[in-house]
Amino acid sequence: VSTQSTGDHFLHRLPIPDQVRSRVTYHSRTLLNMCFTEYMFLPHSSTMMATGCLYDAIFALGSKYMDLRRTLPDLMSTFVEINKEELVVIHGKVRTLIAAHRTDLPPVDIETLQSRDKSPGPMHTPKDLLEMEGC
Repeated sequence: VSTQSTGDHFLHRLPIPDQVRSRVTYHSRTLLNMCFTEYMFLPHSSTMMATGCLYDAIFALGSKYMDLRRTLPDLMSTFVEINKEELVVIHGKVRTLIAAHRTDLPPVDIETLQSRDKSPGPMHTPKDLLEMEGC
């Protein structure tokens, strides 16, 4: 059983209005395909990935479907055992993945970001490594 068929199985059991069902199906399948290419999703089961992508597809419908979004974890847990904290983590990773692949966002000016961040962090690591090579 593939992860996509797991997501489709859930879709037919949830009270998703017919007028948005195809949109939710397409969105969740697209997200699953994107997740399959990312290492950050390896620790998660296929069921949790399908649940996270389905949750995000419903999340993307907007505030009109807020009640469905709120009740989705409870509805899903009636079909399969899910970890709600893990669902939150997966949804955060999915949102990060979407943001990384969006082409309609303005380019980020790295120098501006670095000047705002005065604390040492990952942005400073390559410079530190280069300094260590000179030792």
